[in-house]
Amino acid sequence: MSPAGDTATAFTLGELARGQERVEHQLGVLTEAVTTSSAKQAADFVRLGALEQRIKALESWQTWATRLVVGAIITGALGLLYALAQGHL
Repeated sequence: MSPAGDTATAFTLGELARGQERVEHQLGVLTEAVTTSSAKQAADFVRLGALEQRIKALESWQTWATRLVVGAIITGALGLLYALAQGHL
């Protein structure tokens, strides 16, 4: 009877070495997956920053376009009032 009792299982050094190799391989795969994921996250973060800048530029352009349209409408209305006042219409 072994010192650990009947439930103890004997492993050879070769079996332990193969098990260790499998664990190390799986650890390497997981480490590579985390590294790849981190690199993708960093690239996504950079892309999001660029998109944020583009959206801000579009919002700024939209503000000025709205101002130009409102200005054109006001100018047209004033021109119409002037033409009516002069009797041209």
